[in-house]
Amino acid sequence: MTVDVSQISSRLDLLHLITREFNAGLDINQVLHSVLSATVAAVGASDATLFLFNDQGKLETSLRISNFEIKKQNQGPEAPDKDLISWLREHKQGLVIADTSLDERWAMMASEPELFSGGSLVYVPIQLLDQASGSLLITAPQPHHFNEDDLNLLNIIAEQAAIAITNARLFEAERKRRRLADTLTSITHTINSTLDLGEVLILILEQLRLVVDYDSSSILLYENDGDMLAVRAARGFSDMQDAMNVRIS
Repeated sequence: MTVDVSQISSRLDLLHLITREFNAGLDINQVLHSVLSATVAAVGASDATLFLFNDQGKLETSLRISNFEIKKQNQGPEAPDKDLISWLREHKQGLVIADTSLDERWAMMASEPELFSGGSLVYVPIQLLDQASGSLLITAPQPHHFNEDDLNLLNIIAEQAAIAITNARLFEAERKRRRLADTLTSITHTINSTLDLGEVLILILEQLRLVVDYDSSSILLYENDGDMLAVRAARGFSDMQDAMNVRIS
């Protein structure tokens, strides 16, 4: 039995690259782009797709590489079929489909021809402590392209990806908390710096935009009799006069 030294070398180089990329920073999009490109090249595949799930298990985003071009898809009319996403989220063991024309599991994926058009496929879940955070699928045009070595390689990549995704999400959550704290401090300073209620309310809505990317917002206060709420400040409405005239009893 002969050993393909160049193949082993390329995979060692790939794992070294991935380790370096994951340790380079917390910009998860840049990291995943590099990993997708390197993985496709290392296993000689045609396409690769990475799905990321949020904490509720719903599709958060997907990255796809085809002919060395990476595309990003979020939820929307171009998002993958919900049945496929459920299948990916629930299957927590990696697998190799040697010939998609002979495997019934391909029927689920074949509903997404734009994503999966290969003759063979390897799939691995991205999970940490049994919590699924994503899935990685790689396809090749010809049958019997992938083997157990490819599956083992992708399992290693998926393990490191799970840690990187978790760290990036923790970093982003902490950044949002700090931004919120800074905004609340700014609002407190604003309230204490003026006695003009109208100015205070407008500034609160301006500061709120730094925390919540809203389209429109308003602040309602009880009127003097305490029986009715009235809009006292508003932003982002097409008809500001109508917005300011809103009353809720």
